[in-house]
Amino acid sequence: MSLKFVEKLEILKKNAADTSYIGLDDMKTEGAFTWHDDHTVIQDELKPKLFNPGEPNNGVNEEDCVNFEPGNDALNDVTCSDVNYYICEKTCFYF
Repeated sequence: MSLKFVEKLEILKKNAADTSYIGLDDMKTEGAFTWHDDHTVIQDELKPKLFNPGEPNNGVNEEDCVNFEPGNDALNDVTCSDVNYYICEKTCFYF
């Protein structure tokens, strides 16, 4: 698993209190989950390590957004119209 995914998942596990969108979706190409910040795509072999068992499943052909579920410490594909919190990444500058 790449360092980027390990770091992001560990941050989510330690800090996310509620189910939240995380800036990952497959809106452009079904099954190609892409990060909003740098457009990298999660490789297929990593999905079982990141997602809940049986996910992503694109339920009812409308699950294009991804959220983090703190109780499971894993990702789930959901409809983008679900009401959830958002977790955003921000660059920190040190002087």
